[in-house]
Amino acid sequence: MLRVHSIMLFLCLSGWLTACTPGGAAGPFCGDGKVLAPEECDPPGVGACDAQCMRDPALCGDGQCQNPEHAGNCPADCTPACGNGFREEGEDCDGDDLNGATCTSLGYAGGTLVCAPDCTFGVIVCETLCGDGLLDAGEDCDDANRQAGDGCGATCAQEDGWHCAGTPSVCTAVCGDGIVVGNELCDGVEVGGWTCRDQGFYEGTLSCAAGCLSLDTAGCNGSCGDNLIQAGEEDCDGGNLGGATCSSMGWPGGGPLSCSMCTFDASTCGRWTTVGIGGGQTCAIKSDGTAWCWGFNGDGRLGDSTFTDRSRPVQVTGFAQGSAAAGGVFHSCAVKTTGAAFCWGQGSDGQLGNGGTDATANPVAVTSLSSGVLRVGAGGYHSCALKSDGSVWCWGRNAQGQLGDGTNTNRLTPVQVTGISGATALSTSGNHTCVIDGGGGVRCWGSNQFGQLGDGATSDRNTPFSVSSLTSGVVSLGAGQFHTCAVKSDGSAWCWGYNLNGRLGDGTVANRSTPVQVLGFSGGVATISAGGQQTCAVKTDGSAWCWGRNQYGQLGDGTTGDRYEPVAVTGLGSGVAGVFSGGAHNCALLASGALHCWGNNESGRLGDGSTTNRSTPVPVIFQ
Repeated sequence: MLRVHSIMLFLCLSGWLTACTPGGAAGPFCGDGKVLAPEECDPPGVGACDAQCMRDPALCGDGQCQNPEHAGNCPADCTPACGNGFREEGEDCDGDDLNGATCTSLGYAGGTLVCAPDCTFGVIVCETLCGDGLLDAGEDCDDANRQAGDGCGATCAQEDGWHCAGTPSVCTAVCGDGIVVGNELCDGVEVGGWTCRDQGFYEGTLSCAAGCLSLDTAGCNGSCGDNLIQAGEEDCDGGNLGGATCSSMGWPGGGPLSCSMCTFDASTCGRWTTVGIGGGQTCAIKSDGTAWCWGFNGDGRLGDSTFTDRSRPVQVTGFAQGSAAAGGVFHSCAVKTTGAAFCWGQGSDGQLGNGGTDATANPVAVTSLSSGVLRVGAGGYHSCALKSDGSVWCWGRNAQGQLGDGTNTNRLTPVQVTGISGATALSTSGNHTCVIDGGGGVRCWGSNQFGQLGDGATSDRNTPFSVSSLTSGVVSLGAGQFHTCAVKSDGSAWCWGYNLNGRLGDGTVANRSTPVQVLGFSGGVATISAGGQQTCAVKTDGSAWCWGRNQYGQLGDGTTGDRYEPVAVTGLGSGVAGVFSGGAHNCALLASGALHCWGNNESGRLGDGSTTNRSTPVPVIFQ
């Protein structure tokens, strides 16, 4: 018995017998087909039963899917399941198992690939290859470029107003979405900033035509060529001139007036070439050299051989070949192309220069000035002339030294002004005269009651004195009744003298005995003209401006309120060649040769056929 027990112990310890109790004692026998404690199964090798008759969960075939079993290694126990961390049939990935795939291997530019909860590749975190023409995840479109503005933007996002489809993407503008893109000219209410006026109409509402490729002008109205004159927009339209003629629109006869591009074509009309304005009369020279005057005709200052007031131009008797004109308070003067000077009207102080003191309603030649005269100026009771050699000559009353000859003696014929040579411009007013000398400076003489000579004093001067701070660089000059103004080469405007009603334009009513700059006119001024109580200027852009007294509408801004600084003259636009100022009215010579006037119209001095004051310019009506 002992011998058998020893053999059994040897076999147990040697592993030949497995059904041994601890310590080698024989027990339930693994392999006997009976599951006896501590066995978990028997026989071994069947299902998940291992060699020691213990259940091994890793052994496939026991009908239970236990880790590490999965559908890939134990389809008998397991079915595919996303999320178990094992990539199985039908899955791109599972958990960390990406099957070696990366963002780059999937055709993206970069990034870290992840597995999505549904066991597909999570390429949303990959960097797409925008511009490769392939529609990748995260891209709205891909048109094989990375340019913006063609529907598919630089990041392959579809741009507003476009629809993109296909691979590579083809983008087309969406008509009707209100966004103008691509080949669209408009879209819905968005018309690309275009207006009816851009399309040749004057008003209305522009819309977008079907298809978004053209504009619909059905809502626009009023256009050049419809034969209807649009007020404020057109002078005329086609054959419709609105009854206008050369004479009624400010040109001195000629014609016929025609219409071109809905503006007057005055190429066949006459032309005014220069203007001279006095206290109550206006005179002008036509392109044919004839002289014409209108307004108050006391003392015969219109020169038409009568003493009758005229509200339209009448021809100065026997005067031809005119080149320049000037109007004084009570008389008028003009220069012929031959350089001869003539005057007419009141002659009480010798202001006609013919050696007498009688009034005349016909032009008389100024003694000793039969040639060489360029310009003439008519003041209150004196006159002056600028000759081609730069000398200046004056005649008439000299009580305040306004003749500039160093005396206060009246002269019935011209005397030369002392100390002036090389003068280029002349302006004569009520009782003083100023010139631009050869050095470009301003020099004045005569009455200085309000500082109008600009020398810092108020004493009359019977010889020329330089104007303070204007000793060079002056290009335009205007002498008014009691004030004077000038324009410098830098385009700035300056005035001095009497400042009642703001005629100096410096924003005050303080008198100035030296020049002050006109407000807002530090540059851009071309010419200037001073009248009785107002001042006007023309800017380099061709616009006209006035300031000062406005009782009769002489500032031309549509009001009768005084202005202490410049206001634009209404209705003249940018075609003004020069402005000429009188006692209380002004006239503008347009670049077209037409003449328009405004302000006090007593005795018909505006030339519009009436005696009604005008606060905006009206054309001089010829005959």
